[in-house]
Amino acid sequence: MKLCKKSSVWCMNEYARFCLISLAILAVTVILVVLSTHFLDREIALYVYQNKINAYKVWPYFSGIADLLGWTLPLFFLVYIAMKGFNIDSYCVKTLWLMGISLMITAFFIVKLKFIFSRYWPLVWKGNLAFIPDNAYGFNFFQGSSLNQSFPSGHTGVVFAAMSVAWMMLPKLRWLWTILSLLVVFGLLGQNHHFFSDIIAGASLGSLIGMLTSLCFNRLS
Repeated sequence: MKLCKKSSVWCMNEYARFCLISLAILAVTVILVVLSTHFLDREIALYVYQNKINAYKVWPYFSGIADLLGWTLPLFFLVYIAMKGFNIDSYCVKTLWLMGISLMITAFFIVKLKFIFSRYWPLVWKGNLAFIPDNAYGFNFFQGSSLNQSFPSGHTGVVFAAMSVAWMMLPKLRWLWTILSLLVVFGLLGQNHHFFSDIIAGASLGSLIGMLTSLCFNRLS
């Protein structure tokens, strides 16, 4: 039974359902991150490095999807404002606007979380200590710098934030949003840019923010 008026922004049952789903996702995420940290992260990183999988030239194109979204989607915020000024309404542009908002919110939280967890990267890429070859592995809480910001994955977070909005707003193309998300995941793992648990955390955070952004917009509109 709904416990709110039709004009309310949130219905109590919808709010409770979202909270329960969010708590369930967070609980599963914590479990998967702990398991991956202890049993999968180092094994995957070593496998990629020892088999020279990170030498494949295709991986940067996959992970570059996140960079492309990061540069283009925020621009649709301005486009949407301009269209509103001319009383032009477009569902696709509105969706892109929501994707951009979700992406920017996710990026904000990921920057904060990277500082909190301060995790070493899997591989040396700019003079940093790393699991390969320094055997530096683990978290250094509240010691964040650009040299130890592996957790959570920012690329994964922003992509899943945008794609989860697209998943809810444009359901007929869910196959495309799934493929784009997975390409970024494989691109990051293939280059040893992130541990698997970094990607799990980024994907969960981005998905939750994207889902909340879509639900808030649908209720307000």
